[in-house]
Order: sequence, then C-alpha cells, then structure tokens
Amino acid sequence: MRTAMLQKLTDAQRLKSRARAAGFLHFAGPWVGRFRYEKWRLRQALSGRSWRKFHLISELARIHGYRSVLEISTARSGYTYDRLDQSRFDVCRRLSYLTPDDWTDGAPVDYRCSDRDTSECLRQIRGQGLGFDIVFVDACHEYDSTCRDMEDALSLLNPNGVVVLHDCLPNDESHCTLSRGDLVGWFGVTYKAYLDALLARKDLWYCTVDTDFGCGMVRLTQKTPLYRRAIDGDEICIREWRNVGDNYHAAYQLYERNRANLMNVVTVKDFLMAERQNRMGKAAFAP
Repeated sequence: MRTAMLQKLTDAQRLKSRARAAGFLHFAGPWVGRFRYEKWRLRQALSGRSWRKFHLISELARIHGYRSVLEISTARSGYTYDRLDQSRFDVCRRLSYLTPDDWTDGAPVDYRCSDRDTSECLRQIRGQGLGFDIVFVDACHEYDSTCRDMEDALSLLNPNGVVVLHDCLPNDESHCTLSRGDLVGWFGVTYKAYLDALLARKDLWYCTVDTDFGCGMVRLTQKTPLYRRAIDGDEICIREWRNVGDNYHAAYQLYERNRANLMNVVTVKDFLMAERQNRMGKAAFAP
C-alpha cells in the first residue's frame, strides 16, 4: 500500500513538472529560441559545425524579415519547433499528424490528428485566414503523404515565402524504404516525392541545401540565380527519372548517380550568400 502511494506521488510530481515545463516554453519559448540560436551562431563561427534545418529557417527569417512560420510534422518527426528562434516570428504554428491526443513534447501543437488525414487541420488554418512566410515540412516521409504535404504547404505559402522540406538528400538506400518499420534513422521516399512534385509543375523554383540530409527550398518565384525549375534540368536525366516509375531501387540508383544535377544541390555558404545579396539588392532599390 505504501509503495503504491509513493508511486502515485512520484507520478503526480512528474506530471506537475511536465506541466510547468510546458507552461514555461509557452511563455518563454521565443526568447529561449533566440538565446539558443545566437549561442549556436557563435559556436558556428568558432567551430564551423554543420547547419541544421532549424538554423536555416531562423536565418532565412533574419535575412528576409519573415514573420510567420508553420511546421508540418508528426509525433516521430520534426524535432525543430522548439529550436527555432521564435522571437523573430509574430505567428508560429505547428500541425502534427499521426499524433495521439495525449502526446506532447512540451511545445504547443496547434492542429493535430491521430491519423494521416490532415483535412480538418487545413480547414482550421484556412478558416483563420492564415498564410505563412515559411512552411517547414518534416512529416511522414511516405510517398503520398509527402506529395500531399508539399501541395498543402504551397497552398498556404505567402507569395514571397519559401517551403523548406527535410530529408531530400538521403545517403543510405536501406533507410529509404516505403514504410518505416522499426528503422530509427528513416528517410523514407521524401526525396522521390520531392522531385516528382517539382517535375509535375512549371511554376516551382527550387534548390537543395547540402546539409542535415538535404533541405529542399521551394519558391513560387526565382528568388536568386541558384533556384531553377526541375523541368529545366538535363533532359536525358529527367527522361530516365520519369521512366523509373515506381521502381524505388532504380530511382535511388539514378538519384545516387545524378544527385547534384537532379536535386540542384547547393552549399550552405552559396545559398545564404545569394539570399543575403538578394535582400540587399532589394533594399538598395526600395523607394
């Protein structure tokens, strides 16, 4: 009896501590994010460590003055929302699917569903009249879900904004399976859905930043010369890609041979330099 009572007290204390942490993140999260980001920028300058997805998003907001961001993720992906420099954003939202009602990581989830059907979440966002400067997608990694998430992200994107898609440059075919199974480091087939979605439209400009397993940058306009349309790539390579169809092994082999060309790969340094120059050029000619 005494052991059971002690266990209940321990559980109650744990829940209370978790609630306090969630409350702290809700109110102090933006400034915690700014502190983390500036601390990281200092470390980056001193050590040259690799950029992560959330660093790129925060830096894009800093360069362009972006003020709104949406993350589309699941309970087993993302890991970015509480790492953003949220003090830069007036509007921060997170949509999480395949996410049970009682799941939490301590950060807010604004729209959630327990299955793959995000239609109600999208209805709520559109009902609020929201559009976003940055939509970050790091979700299910299955083919159909990735294509759907990209289309949803683009439909919610402000005209001058950017969609950031994670896991576009996988480095291990054994982790590019159609379903996750018991894999921990799972890329899924995001890379294939990404390229297929880009090739299906003539109005999308993209490049893929070569860091953190590939951060795809997709825009509705050609922001800098580094962006191109997928349909303007090498004709022979594109024809081969389209002929692959649903043969995912052949797709990965083709991707591996033509990674830089197919994915329009750019370095972090070149990408950020071009973004900064674009911003400076626009500012110089502003009335």
